[in-house]
Amino acid sequence: MNKKEKYPEPIAGALIVNKNKKLLFCKSQKWNNKYTIFGGHIEIGEPMEKAVVREVKEETGLKVKAIARLGISDSIFDPGFYKKKHFIFIDFLCKYDGGDDKIKINEEFMEDYGWFNIKEAEKIRLAKGARLIFKEYKNYLKSNTRI
Repeated sequence: MNKKEKYPEPIAGALIVNKNKKLLFCKSQKWNNKYTIFGGHIEIGEPMEKAVVREVKEETGLKVKAIARLGISDSIFDPGFYKKKHFIFIDFLCKYDGGDDKIKINEEFMEDYGWFNIKEAEKIRLAKGARLIFKEYKNYLKSNTRI
């Protein structure tokens, strides 16, 4: 933790679903080589929904639309993260109208990625926060049949 850091960092995260109802996860060295979702810092004066769309575009090259807020959670000095950080995650379900497209690889953030259906996603090693948001997504599906 940097001595200048006095407050948690707000992060907008995106669980991306495509027209084939597959979810996009990336394997990240920053999260102990587990799969996680895309996202990043919310900039000063930037609405959360715009931040998540911008971050996805920067990290993947995909143009998505935020369709629902799935959850808000703390990550306080998570031992699964490579640095001692306090994040507040504001996670969105984002729709991508394409299929299982290739994305641009940001090697600083990810080693690999994949589009997974629900059964496949249940079998991959998800980071703690990604597991939480995946659970929220499954709860969301129970009350929202159309995405």
